[in-house]
Amino acid sequence: MVTERLANVGLNVDQAAKLFTVVDLSTVWVVADLYEKDFARVRVGGPATVTTNAYPDLVLQGRVSYIDPQVSKETRTAKVRIEVPNPRNELRLGMYAEALLGGGEGGPSTPVIPRSAVQNVGDRTVVYLVNPKEPGKFVEREVRLGAVTGDQVVVISGVQPGDVVVAEGSFYVRAERERLGLRPAPASASPIPASTASTTPGAMHGDTKAQEATVTVTDASFDPQLITLRAGVPARVTFIRTSDKTCATSVVFASLNIRRDLPLNQPVTIEFTPDKAGEIAFACGMNMLRGTVVVQ
Repeated sequence: MVTERLANVGLNVDQAAKLFTVVDLSTVWVVADLYEKDFARVRVGGPATVTTNAYPDLVLQGRVSYIDPQVSKETRTAKVRIEVPNPRNELRLGMYAEALLGGGEGGPSTPVIPRSAVQNVGDRTVVYLVNPKEPGKFVEREVRLGAVTGDQVVVISGVQPGDVVVAEGSFYVRAERERLGLRPAPASASPIPASTASTTPGAMHGDTKAQEATVTVTDASFDPQLITLRAGVPARVTFIRTSDKTCATSVVFASLNIRRDLPLNQPVTIEFTPDKAGEIAFACGMNMLRGTVVVQ
């Protein structure tokens, strides 16, 4: 790749003139700052995981090729050079990147997953794996986490390289697990079945008399804002707040005298039985975001 051109067609040059700068970006250097307290964990030849803001889903594996013997008096850091394969040229000169260094917490094959994949169930930290043998089903796996870099986290145990984790919407899987009342199970147990119930307002289930609906609370609205239920049938409406930039930190059903706090990414289920046809209004605690339950 030509990064600099100093000559144009027709220019007279001598043998010592510099005409172009050509670089090979198939392997690049990422230069990072290593804090003094982490010196014992990092070595030349050790593994490194590199992520960038430009490509949030891209995780590149590299190797530490050089550690500066001098420590900055101001920052108490040393420069580290990481060699990273760049076969598709995603990494470019001058880009900012984050690097997770050291293999002391599981070795060079330690998996790294998005933080959004991690859920807390009681005092347990879990992720949900896609079951390759049974499409549409998931397996809950308890994990032990290591270092966190940006939106990525090292998994010390519980996940193997090659496992596919649910990253976006993992709290929906957790909400379905809690709705079904499933208990923590060993890795060999039956997987959790996927269900569209938690994302389909007013869906009915053959194994329960209650009608189900799920409402996602975003920074701008309830989604959906309109729910349809049947009169005389017990209902379970689950709210999941996915943004901390919203006024809807609680939900109020004024006519039912119900108010519930909505912790971030935690499903909150409200149970009631619509007694007659009509409309039931709900709103955030500040009455700025509103929604309606239509009872038929």
